[in-house]
Amino acid sequence: MPVVPKFRLIYFDLEGRAEVSRLMFLDANVNFEDHRISLDDWPQLKSTFPNEQLPVLEYNGKQLSQSDAINRFLAKVFGYYGVNEWDCTRIDEIVSTFADVVGQLVGVILEENADSKAKKYNQVLEAHVYPLYHMLETRLQAKENQHWLVGNDISLADFVLFNVTWNLQHNKRFPDVERFPVGDFNLLNLIYERVASRPNLKDYLASKKRKYLVN
Repeated sequence: MPVVPKFRLIYFDLEGRAEVSRLMFLDANVNFEDHRISLDDWPQLKSTFPNEQLPVLEYNGKQLSQSDAINRFLAKVFGYYGVNEWDCTRIDEIVSTFADVVGQLVGVILEENADSKAKKYNQVLEAHVYPLYHMLETRLQAKENQHWLVGNDISLADFVLFNVTWNLQHNKRFPDVERFPVGDFNLLNLIYERVASRPNLKDYLASKKRKYLVN
């Protein structure tokens, strides 16, 4: 009798770098332990984890660190990683580009001065966010199946798009969060809405109150 995989996702009690993994677990309807560590307890526990970092995925007793590696592993296991090598490469490309943008957005979140925060936010939108969304929208317009970013079904790339877009719409640590006009990117907005309406995600998304993009 085959052994049923045991998944345990360990992170802080916030969304951050574990959120895309959680979305995939929920969408795939795979049981997992969403183990959350308080920030107060972290200093005592830090040395017990690989690289002294979170998130960490435990899979049948084995530990995997680094959110990108975790997301790619889960995407492969759950069928969210394309059907051929080109699809996999395209997904990697999109995910890596979003990671660059997220790095810029983190700088906005960490900025404490309100005026500087607003200035940085606008700069990141103009220099990084809009160009990426324009590129993806243009690529979708030339794609035969426009329902998803890569191939003919939902992939890791779509979950990452959704997560970043959700934050740009709802994360209160950004100034003027309603400014980002996702509706201007018609095809991307439709993907965003498709992910939000996935049967296994709707209740989760309706119940949570997002506070952070990353730790």
